[in-house]
Formats: sequence, C-alpha cells, structure tokens
Amino acid sequence: MAKGKSTIIVDEHGNINIKEEGFVGTACAERTAALLKGLGASKGEETKKPEFFRHDHVGTRSRV
Repeated sequence: MAKGKSTIIVDEHGNINIKEEGFVGTACAERTAALLKGLGASKGEETKKPEFFRHDHVGTRSRV
C-alpha cells in the first residue's frame, strides 16, 4: 500500500471528514474506503484532489 497520511475529523454532529495526503492515483480512495469500513460508516460526499488523477509510473525500460 502507498505511504501517506490520513486525518479523520469527527464533528459535533457525528459527521466524518477524512483528509488524505501523500497518495497518488486511486490509493487514497482505497485507503478511505478501508477507513470508512473500519469505522462502520457509509460513503458520503467526496472531493477528489488533482493527485487522484495522476498515476504512479511503475515499470521498467528495456533497450533492445
């Protein structure tokens, strides 16, 4: 799993706000889903940062 930081904020009404930092691509969405499942909460409104639309470039280059 990608390294990053998750901040969970619960307001006085019980609303949960999860802020993800340091993730690229869908890693933040996967982390948020796991946190919500662990908290027993349902998915609500979602705002995607520009990092969500970037992808980790993992692979190798070969020269023939």
